[in-house]
Amino acid sequence: TLFNLLHAIHGQIAWEPKAARAMIVKLGDLLRRLLKAGERDFSTLADEMQFVRLYLDLQQQRFADRLSVLLPIPESLPTVWVPSLILQPLVENAVVHGLARHDGPVSVRVEAQLMGEKLILRVVNTAAIATGIGSGEGVGTRNVRERLAVQFGARATFSSRAAEGGVWCAEILLPVLRDAGASVS
Repeated sequence: TLFNLLHAIHGQIAWEPKAARAMIVKLGDLLRRLLKAGERDFSTLADEMQFVRLYLDLQQQRFADRLSVLLPIPESLPTVWVPSLILQPLVENAVVHGLARHDGPVSVRVEAQLMGEKLILRVVNTAAIATGIGSGEGVGTRNVRERLAVQFGARATFSSRAAEGGVWCAEILLPVLRDAGASVS
C-alpha cells in the first residue's frame, strides 16, 4: 500500500537522502493522480498506465534487487477510456503477493491490447503457485469484479488465475470506449 511506500521512503532518508527525495516527488505525483482519478469514473488508458508506471517505479526503487517491470510503450497504447484506477489493485496484488510468496526475483508485466471492439488488460507476475497464491478473492479483486459488473454488466469479464510458466495472470476484458460518456449500458 501507499503507507508501506511512505515507510520505505522514511527508512531511506538517513542512508540515501537523494533517492528518498526522488521517491517523495514520485509519491506526491502518485497521490495527485489518485485524487484526480477518484473524482471521475473513467480515465484514458494512457492516464491509467501513467498511474501504474508511477506506482511501479516507486516499488522498483524499493525492491530494486528483486522486482522487474515491463509496461507498454506509451505511444503504443490505444486511445480508449477505462474505469479509473481499474488496474491499480491488480498491479498492487502482483507486487505484494509476488514478493511475499517467495524469495526469488519477481517480474510484473502489464499489457493492453485491442481485439476487435474489446480491450484486454492483463497484469502478469511471477508467482510461487505452489504456495497457494490466489486461493481466495481479496478486497482488490472483488472491487474490480464489482465495478466491472456495475459499469458494463455482462459486457465485461474479469479472471485471475495461475497460468503456464509459473506466473499469475489477472485479465480484464471490456468493451472499447472511445468516448468516456459512451460507457454504461
